[in-house]
Amino acid sequence: MAMESTVELRFDYDSVTIGKFANEKAFVRSRRAKYKKPTKADKWEAAWYSNKDYLEKKFEDTFLHHADLEKGGNSAYLLIVRLTNLEPGFDRDDQRNIAEFSAKVLLVPRTNTESVLGRIDLIQISGESLTADNTGKMRLADSYGIAARKLAKCFRKSL
Repeated sequence: MAMESTVELRFDYDSVTIGKFANEKAFVRSRRAKYKKPTKADKWEAAWYSNKDYLEKKFEDTFLHHADLEKGGNSAYLLIVRLTNLEPGFDRDDQRNIAEFSAKVLLVPRTNTESVLGRIDLIQISGESLTADNTGKMRLADSYGIAARKLAKCFRKSL
């Protein structure tokens, strides 16, 4: 990896827990149930899922910048960011909870993703934002960005 200047990132949400929920499906079902109008529930759900693109881009851009790497579709290596837990946080009246991000990050050869060359665990990386936003997008973006900077720091040290 020392000679590489590019890397590709891939996100895996297959085994993520969200807050106290065992999986994303249970979290979304619970949040949808809080809305009286199905159209509002649909709008919230669509926003939740579309936020992933924004959050992944935030992570990727931050990581690549701080690791001094470029995004590379032809890179010899792939970083798989396997999310294990997300806490979207909340900001209601006088109660607040910050967002958190946990993931196992695997470095694998692009040609053999079963062969793990390295692993870094990012555990309960807390964001700093307490922004009031319905889907947690901005709070989570903060924790994704902080996690990406921490990963880049570990990555640079190991090269």
